[in-house]
Amino acid sequence: MERRDEGGFNTPNDYVFYLALTTWAKFNGLRNVKKVIDFACGLASTGIVLSKEYTSIIYHGFDDKKNIVEAANKALADYPNAKVFCLDMVTGTVNETYDAALDLNGLDMLHEKNEREAYLKNAYNCLKSCAPMLFFFQPFCSGKRKTKAEYESEISSSRFYY
Repeated sequence: MERRDEGGFNTPNDYVFYLALTTWAKFNGLRNVKKVIDFACGLASTGIVLSKEYTSIIYHGFDDKKNIVEAANKALADYPNAKVFCLDMVTGTVNETYDAALDLNGLDMLHEKNEREAYLKNAYNCLKSCAPMLFFFQPFCSGKRKTKAEYESEISSSRFYY
């Protein structure tokens, strides 16, 4: 596993992303989940991590950029239960129901109140009752980052383990 500043943000090799995602997944019992949706999925790093950790999960990612969707589907080629679709989560509608949802920096990219409301309404409407949703935000900044050990210590004492 690479350091965050060497491996990039929100990639399968980003240990902050990986630990946050897998800790959330364990806490919410994703082994028993059938379908997971990832909003503004980008290159589908979430799909790669979840597909490796939980082979029975059906992962659907959504992004509004066609070239990103194509690249994400290539990255997911080894995972038959994972697929990315082109959809603007502000103006489009998801027509399926999911057991869990993820947003990695997607909501943060929306600056207008009406866009955020439409995005969140779309997210809410495609989830089963009481479905967990992870909003994960990593600021893109320079400077000293925590080590993997520091981060593991911090997350092990977080609310995920209550």
